Amino acid sequence: MISALRELCARNDRADFYKIRGEMPASLAARAARMIFLNKTCFNGLGRGNAQGEFNVPFGDNAGATILDDELLRAVSFALKQTTVVEDDFERIARWARPGDAVYFDPPYYPLTRTANFTAYDRDRFGDAEHARLAHTMRELGRRKVFALLSNSDCPVTRGLYQRLDIDTVQASRRINRDASRRGKVSELLVRNRVR
Repeated sequence: MISALRELCARNDRADFYKIRGEMPASLAARAARMIFLNKTCFNGLGRGNAQGEFNVPFGDNAGATILDDELLRAVSFALKQTTVVEDDFERIARWARPGDAVYFDPPYYPLTRTANFTAYDRDRFGDAEHARLAHTMRELGRRKVFALLSNSDCPVTRGLYQRLDIDTVQASRRINRDASRRGKVSELLVRNRVR
């Protein structure tokens, strides 16, 4: 994967970015290298896909960005050797948790405005029904003595969904906004369930 990423690093310009973005390599290592390359060279490191599941973030003109960090990639590889990565619905995965376990959820944040409606990282939308299921799952995990924490936007809807749970307000830095003057601190919620 590192050698595949090294080859992509030699092609770090706008034209090659779009060519690489349009490709789908056959091997898992080449696909991983492509994803790292796209993430490091796209607009603000945003990860997003279109309705067909294709990466669709534009070129970011990130001159000087570190695309290949051999040492970090080897450390991540070592850490993941004893790890199983599963792609599934959060509710099904939460069923695996046992008393004393800790679970962190990082859903697509509830939109604060009509134009801030990014509710999915891929073709599957995360809407009101999914947010309600997540709130239910947080409470259910507490009943099962599983500690759970999540982060989400600070708005009346999320405060209503997570009432009777422990809510803290934090100021989080935002680096992604097409208008650089609107980047900065925003209020977010950290929600903890109550283990009984």
